[in-house]
Amino acid sequence: MYLAGILGLCALLPLSGASYAGNSASFLQSNTQPSQAPAQAPSQPSNAGQAPNAKPDASATPATTPAKPAPAKKRRKKSSSTTDGSKKTVVRQGGTGDTTPQLTPTVSEADVSKQRETTKQLLSATDSNLQKLSTRLLSKEEQDTVAQIHQFMDQAKTADSKGDTERASKLAAKAHLLSEALANP
Repeated sequence: MYLAGILGLCALLPLSGASYAGNSASFLQSNTQPSQAPAQAPSQPSNAGQAPNAKPDASATPATTPAKPAPAKKRRKKSSSTTDGSKKTVVRQGGTGDTTPQLTPTVSEADVSKQRETTKQLLSATDSNLQKLSTRLLSKEEQDTVAQIHQFMDQAKTADSKGDTERASKLAAKAHLLSEALANP
């Protein structure tokens, strides 16, 4: 397609003497008649031995008639494919069939009861530490720590009632550690 455009442009441009080096008779004829239309291009080599769709030889001079522009080709979208050649499907905005399964750890009943017992013990030890702290005067930082301890204890009780014994145990342990740090400076 580009070659046809270039050849068409070359046909419209005035030809220089260098392009007629092999054909001096047509060179002289084109130089002696400047008022006439551009000279006819020298005869093109015969294409008898070539296939009908074969491109002309690059050394051949272009025809004097301008080439018609080729009709615009419609482009198709390329389909996405992976390196192994299989097609992949892209689902915009997520798929309705995509449901993530709820992953829950499997904990035996013995472990659950053990964690609940540990949580109860930690919460009762924390309560006794907070009772000791209530008798003395606390600074602003210590009061903030006591508030944090109460939050941890409430969250541990809520988690235990919802059946999340592991989280309840961890929150009770945090509350107990903070209360120990305050009660035993």
